[in-house]
Amino acid sequence: MRSFCLIVCFVVLGGLLGAVEPPVAMRVDGVPEIPPQLAERAQQFQNARSASFRSWHPTKREMLIMTRFGDTNQAHYLSNPGGARQQLTFFPERVLPITMHRGENENFFLFSMDVGGSEFFQNYRFDLDTGRHHLLSDGKSRNEPALLNHRGDRYIYASTKRNGRDTDLYLARPLGEPAEELVVEANGTYLATAWSPDDRKVLVGKYISANDTDTFVLDVETKKLEPSARRALRKHLCSRWNSDGTAKVSI
Repeated sequence: MRSFCLIVCFVVLGGLLGAVEPPVAMRVDGVPEIPPQLAERAQQFQNARSASFRSWHPTKREMLIMTRFGDTNQAHYLSNPGGARQQLTFFPERVLPITMHRGENENFFLFSMDVGGSEFFQNYRFDLDTGRHHLLSDGKSRNEPALLNHRGDRYIYASTKRNGRDTDLYLARPLGEPAEELVVEANGTYLATAWSPDDRKVLVGKYISANDTDTFVLDVETKKLEPSARRALRKHLCSRWNSDGTAKVSI
C-alpha cells in the first residue's frame, strides 16, 4: 500500500511540475512549452473580480449587484455604499440577476440562468423571504431576461418557444397565475429594454446585425409597434436612477 501511494505521489507531482498541456481539441504548432509557474502567475490576472449594478431597491438606496464568488457570477445585495455584500444565490451556474421587485408588498427579484453554457437561458423568480427560486419560463427554449414593470405585477420577455427560430415578446405575471400573452410575433429578434413610467409602453429593440438595431415603442394594450428615435435607447443604457431620483448609476 505504501509503495502504491508513493507511485501516485510521483505521478501527481510529475504532472504538476511538467509543462502545461494544451487542450486536446486545440492544435498547437510552433508554440514553446508553457512552464507551470507562468500559468500560475497568469491566474492572478484571469481571476480578477468585478461587480456590476443590476437593479435598485424600489424605496431604499440599496441595490442588487452581480459579482463572482468562487467560480461563477452570483446575485448579491448591497445595503449601503462601501458596505459588505450579501450573497443571495449559490448556483453552480452563472446567474444574471435582472430586476428587483417594484411593488410595496412583494419581496423578490427576477434572474436568468442557463445550464452548462448552453445559452438556452431560463427565467426565474427568487423570493427574498424564503431564499427559494421558481422557474417562470418553459424550461426548454431560449429566453431573454425578463423585464419587470414599475408596479411589479407584470414582466415582458423574449423567447424562441413559438418556432425555435424567431424571438417573440411575451407578457406574464411574476406572481399568481402563470398565464402569459404573446404581444409581438416576430420575424427576427426583438428585445424589450425599458418600461415607460406609467407601465403602458415598452421600449423595444429589433436586432439586425452587430452594427445595426432598430428601436420601437410597444403599446402594451394595443400590441402596436411604433418606430422610436435611437437616442431614447442610448439614454436608457447610459444611466439608471433610483425610485426617488436621489441616486444614479452610470453604465
